[in-house]
Amino acid sequence: MSLSAKSPGAAGRLALGMAGLAVLLAAWWAGTFWLQARVPLAASLAPDRTFVSLHQLLLGNELTLHILVSLRRVLVGLLIALAIGVPLGLAIGASRPIAASTGMAFQFLRMISPLSWMPIAVMVLGVGDAPIYFLLAFAAVWPIVSA
Repeated sequence: MSLSAKSPGAAGRLALGMAGLAVLLAAWWAGTFWLQARVPLAASLAPDRTFVSLHQLLLGNELTLHILVSLRRVLVGLLIALAIGVPLGLAIGASRPIAASTGMAFQFLRMISPLSWMPIAVMVLGVGDAPIYFLLAFAAVWPIVSA
């Protein structure tokens, strides 16, 4: 018997995927139902209210606006990371003394989660887009430098 005979076809994979989503939705609903007795806010996080809110966001075109703002933030953060990471990576790759002097510090900084920089970024850069740009650039610069 071949391996393809054992694996479900496209219809079977779709049915399994839909069953998995149904189980996830049922668990979400059950969790909010049981939690709302102790945490009243949980009722507002139930699937029915969430889908109503999503429908309102889609009708009011607010979701598109928020998606575009998020995409702009990601693009700016990546551009900053590229502007820093490419020259830095080239310098590290071209010079052994630069690589030796920066290696340990960069490995240390790379291991720090970008989310742990959030309080510092907000204190230094304030509230708004600037700390988001910093955090995105900080997260993206290390793969660029090491590539």
